[in-house]
Amino acid sequence: NNEWPDANNDAEKLAYAAMFGGEVTLTEDVALTQPLNIVEGANVVINLNGKTITTNEEQSGRHHYAILNNGTLSLNGNGAINARGIKNFGTMTVDGDLTITNVDTNGGAAIWNEGELTINNGTFISSVGATSGSYGAALNTRAGGKAVVNGGTFEAYSYLTYAIVNEGETTIYDAIVKGT
Repeated sequence: NNEWPDANNDAEKLAYAAMFGGEVTLTEDVALTQPLNIVEGANVVINLNGKTITTNEEQSGRHHYAILNNGTLSLNGNGAINARGIKNFGTMTVDGDLTITNVDTNGGAAIWNEGELTINNGTFISSVGATSGSYGAALNTRAGGKAVVNGGTFEAYSYLTYAIVNEGETTIYDAIVKGT
């Protein structure tokens, strides 16, 4: 993007896109040490391009969310995001053969949605069993959030995790749901 300063790697490109908007096609795996915070008004397109985004733990058993979206976010391509998940407060579209996995042992969601979300494809997993008193989810649409699912797979693997949680408005036209 011509408005960005020189970026040395994909993590820097993602940070600039989160602040100013723009498109990033990953050329390498990215390990985030803090969530990518997409600001209100930024329009960001991320093509995972077969690469993986991971996050570190912020405390025992709990990773950072990979992305906090307050703007407009489009995720596409193939690849993976392994983190506490993505929190969406803005407008978000997922369209590609990608996998987003909530890897936490204490809550979180592959996508925690409090905004406007459209899912056209992808796999969303809550892979690790949550501990007593908390839960995890593949998709968690909160009160006030709206989600439209046109395709995709939603998987949960423990008695305290859920494939889909809906306290908002979720419309499902086509999906594969495994687990609760």
